[in-house]
Amino acid sequence: MAWGPATRMACCHCLGGTYGGSCAASLQDCSHAVLRHKQQAAYTAARELGCIIATAEWVLLSAVRQQLQPQEDDGLLPGPAIPGFAGRVRQVTLSAITGMDRGITRYKVECSGAAYSADMPLSTTSHVITTSEACRVPSKKIETAAAHNLLVVSTEWLDRCLQEWQYIPEEQYRLLTAGSTTTAAAAAAAGGSGGRLSQQQHPINSQMTQLTPQ
Repeated sequence: MAWGPATRMACCHCLGGTYGGSCAASLQDCSHAVLRHKQQAAYTAARELGCIIATAEWVLLSAVRQQLQPQEDDGLLPGPAIPGFAGRVRQVTLSAITGMDRGITRYKVECSGAAYSADMPLSTTSHVITTSEACRVPSKKIETAAAHNLLVVSTEWLDRCLQEWQYIPEEQYRLLTAGSTTTAAAAAAAGGSGGRLSQQQHPINSQMTQLTPQ
């Protein structure tokens, strides 16, 4: 299996001894090419060599279920970044998203074209992505974001942007409003889903409707 350079971080931990896969540096000797988008040079090369083109999400789901999953299409994104997205979304950090979900959400941020930071430098951060459930419990990042009027949005906002391949206004997906506290946010979060999409609607999760073995 060969990897596009942008996909290695997201799911290379799914391969190797645990799940039986192996990685190749060249397309010449592999069965699958794991890529991010259709404008990568490796996309054309993989098609010419007859490699099966797959996404990082397909690898993850196959690893979790310990069985290769069917592929209806390659599921690749149209390009390296959502047009104009970085101009509206300066830098993103994550709060209260852990484990496998954190790696996948960071991967989605990078697919969108936005900059990512594990920390939250106030001079550059514009968005904090979290879940409505996380806003019920105070976290340092969310408290700081509230104090500095940063945009705190649900993961569903990012999924919607990727699904439609365009910047989507944040208002429907905001978990904090200007001047609100996490206590107020918790009440708001408890009253609604934050405009969330179903797992089946998530574009980059199209092959990952469940992350539990079946």
